[in-house]
Amino acid sequence: MMRRFALLSGALALTAIPASTSMAQPTQLDITVNPISDDRVCGASYQLGGNKKLEFLINAENFNVSIMVQNLPAEIVEKGLDKENVPITVIVNNSYRTTADTGVYRAGFTYRAMAYWEDNDQGIQMLGQLADVKTLSVEFDGQKYGPANSKPSADFGYQLIVNCLRDKGVDI
Repeated sequence: MMRRFALLSGALALTAIPASTSMAQPTQLDITVNPISDDRVCGASYQLGGNKKLEFLINAENFNVSIMVQNLPAEIVEKGLDKENVPITVIVNNSYRTTADTGVYRAGFTYRAMAYWEDNDQGIQMLGQLADVKTLSVEFDGQKYGPANSKPSADFGYQLIVNCLRDKGVDI
């Protein structure tokens, strides 16, 4: 059974890379966004520089949207572990800004900050902004990470999420 879900009006299609008839050397793509997928979660991971990543995740069953900033310095995370809330702000193209409602630091396999929107519509609106990423940054606790970009195309992360949701039976 297909579920209907509107991420944006009209989904964007991935652009196919034309096949060459000549024996030219293969072209290496510059990819700065990677897919995230498990049984119920779809997402995209953007490289923020160094080994830091900004991950956007959506639960295909209940449409909760969350973000995670991975591979933070241990001293920053350990200093903030006792905080009750760490507001995390995402900035897209230096113009769109949104702050997740609830955020926390976590230490474990990686040192990270995690946050989510309590109102699913606000989180989904954030995901819609991924359809045209020229730059992407994140700010919290006086720190700024990024900018990241979306290669090979400005909508690459968005398309990864849309295609993953479709594969899980969510009609976009």
